Amino acid sequence: SLPDYKRDLDIVGIDLSTEMLEKARQRVTELGLTNVKGLYEMDAGELEFPDHSFDIVYVRQAMHHASHLKNFIKECARVLKPGGVLFTIRDHVVFDQNDKQRFLQEHPLHKYYGGENAFSDPEYRSAMKDAGLDILLNLGHFESIINYFPQSPQDIANLPSIFKEQLNSRAARKYGIIGKFGPFRYIYRKAAAIKFGGALDEKRIPGRLHSYIARKPNLSS
Repeated sequence: SLPDYKRDLDIVGIDLSTEMLEKARQRVTELGLTNVKGLYEMDAGELEFPDHSFDIVYVRQAMHHASHLKNFIKECARVLKPGGVLFTIRDHVVFDQNDKQRFLQEHPLHKYYGGENAFSDPEYRSAMKDAGLDILLNLGHFESIINYFPQSPQDIANLPSIFKEQLNSRAARKYGIIGKFGPFRYIYRKAAAIKFGGALDEKRIPGRLHSYIARKPNLSS
């Protein structure tokens, strides 16, 4: 079941996948929702809605797939009412082209269908600003369960101790008896963190996920 406030919202959904739309329609029927006003097969880069149609545009794991990022965001901004809010959730962020190639190479499914993509944080921000949106929030990978799910908050809290033990074991394997001494392990961990990042350093996560919230200014402003 859904909270009452979710049932009070008039919802329109789009997707490029016929299969995903069919699953969505089945779910709407299962939940008995009457506030879903339409589910359409449509490209988010060419939205077939009038200007100023929606109070909220919610985009989940889709912005990073855009073939033309700036057009994608401009369309989202165009259909927002003045004062409306764009939520774009769980988008892959890379630092540069080398980092992007690393992400694509390590992605478990990309080699089968070639459909993954990612942009840098400055590229996302630039696209939103060019569309006239004010960025309110950028949640980094470890800043919200929205991004790091299916890991739990407890999983994230345990990462430093797990990472420490992993480095201790690696030092012992690599350096033998010397690698088992506490002071050497400490130095080894510090050196590893400087080079590769610490347990909660996004550099260690290929294609780390970010979520953005941006608002379309009111006409008066």
